[in-house]
Amino acid sequence: MYLQAIPIKGQKYKVYMDETDHYTLGYCDKNDKKIVISNKCPKDKFIATLAHEISHAFIHECFLDQTLDPTQEEIFCEIVSCIIEQFGDFFLDLKEIAFSLKAVQ
Repeated sequence: MYLQAIPIKGQKYKVYMDETDHYTLGYCDKNDKKIVISNKCPKDKFIATLAHEISHAFIHECFLDQTLDPTQEEIFCEIVSCIIEQFGDFFLDLKEIAFSLKAVQ
């Protein structure tokens, strides 16, 4: 289910809620410019998962994926998601985005 488009470095990434594999809460498809959050993602993990996947898109749009190996990229995205989850009100208004996206669900 399509939720919303999020601008990232001049590109529009469409955010969807959909089925993902059993172990994945979300993923970022850099080629199709889309972020998918699992429709089974727990509410308490939604903001962190969205921030994590937005971080992947940001890395790609800044061409950092050409210098980071996959492990470094995952660590970076996880650190960003933890910061946003704990201190998001200071940096981004992701909670408002997340709540509006969840309301559509």
